Amino acid sequence: MTIPLSPHFPDAPDFRDPLSFLGLHPGGGAAGADILRVYRPRARAVAVEWCHGQKMPLSPVGQTGLFVWQGQLPGRPEAGRGEYVLWLDEGDGMRPLRDPYAFPPRRAATAEDRFLLVEGRQCLGYRLLGALPEIRQDDGDGTAEGEACCWVPGVCFRVCLPGASWVALVGPFNHWDTRWHRMIPLGEDGIWELFLPQLPAGTPYRFACSFHADEAAQIVMVEDPWARQAGVVPASASGMAHCARVAAESEYDWRDGAWLGRRSMLRRPPAMPSIYRVAQADWPLPAGDAPAEVRELAAWLCAQARQAAATHVALPEPAGRFLVNPLHGSAEGLRGLVDACHQQGLGLLMPWSWATSPADGDFLDTSQTKSLLLSSIRYWLDEFHLDGLFVSGLERGRRGLEGQEAQQFFQAAHTLMQREFPGTLSVVDASPGRAMPETASLVAPVHQGGWGFSLCWSVEGSDTPR
Repeated sequence: MTIPLSPHFPDAPDFRDPLSFLGLHPGGGAAGADILRVYRPRARAVAVEWCHGQKMPLSPVGQTGLFVWQGQLPGRPEAGRGEYVLWLDEGDGMRPLRDPYAFPPRRAATAEDRFLLVEGRQCLGYRLLGALPEIRQDDGDGTAEGEACCWVPGVCFRVCLPGASWVALVGPFNHWDTRWHRMIPLGEDGIWELFLPQLPAGTPYRFACSFHADEAAQIVMVEDPWARQAGVVPASASGMAHCARVAAESEYDWRDGAWLGRRSMLRRPPAMPSIYRVAQADWPLPAGDAPAEVRELAAWLCAQARQAAATHVALPEPAGRFLVNPLHGSAEGLRGLVDACHQQGLGLLMPWSWATSPADGDFLDTSQTKSLLLSSIRYWLDEFHLDGLFVSGLERGRRGLEGQEAQQFFQAAHTLMQREFPGTLSVVDASPGRAMPETASLVAPVHQGGWGFSLCWSVEGSDTPR
């Protein structure tokens, strides 16, 4: 979807790096004065409260939505970039707000991380991109000895959009206005970042960008392919009814150490695992997150597995590369389900589709897509302690990743699984009537030139172990 560009600030074609203009710039004003610039189009008045409690008003620049303060910073002259609080009146009285541009990008996403991402070899992308809850110190350069600092919770947003002339973060926190929260480029590899302080979990968001540096360009609304939570929002507000949301950090206390220990002792998966697939129609009502509900669902799954003489159960498909199926409950609910099943001796597999999905992001090139897919595989095994993947869609292929390139991808994925998660399974759906590579090649080990799958599965029940 595209919408027309607004002619107002900051939509100038050369407005690529907001950090070079917005926020506090010691010595960046006229005659070497310190200058603070804030862009809030709906504000009636803006003031700044410095770290020592002194409050000063900012002057509006016409009707542009830009507010400016110039002068000499109070207190110690080496005051850090984040040691101030904004006060805004947007029609409901003055309220405090942290300035996103008081928090420059951190080095959490290193040059090596970004290089691996664009090379297609990044398997930890879910820790680097998307909406990541963080706590940051408010004084950028450190506080003076003996002086207390403040730790500010918020969300770090990162997205990879190579070729974009600018990128913005939009959501209900800025009325879906692309001018409020322009993101900061991290070098020339197409990764953009913005830390938004005090944003609660569950907040919907999207990215917006333009790929042409001129005022006649169109704004393109982009869904986050790395989103770990999603939901429905009014289409009139976001331009899309389905939207990514900020996911809370997990606080789950795992108790399946004995199971993981036994699994890790297996240098290869069990010789003859038996897989039971649970059809989505057979799944009970959406799971809750209460411990009793999770235990009840785990007991039902284990009973189904025992009846089928199965060692592992393949769950219903997830809602996205990093999105839990609502049938599993929340992300914490799925963790509880896996934990409870492990404690009863049952392994769980996550369905994983090789076929192209709209959620994969049609703006990603082949290398970035490989990083997305590798990271998705690791995400389910790492964050949810799942015992492997049930891979489908291999016969449909992917544009740009077909034939030998597809084989090379799965060789890399299975090498990762064997190294980081020994004992996990990789099962490929090879039901009759599908144009698949030879079974012997699919289950041959990587070091013998095979694809590296643990076994082939078909609806006729002919499992072929590696």
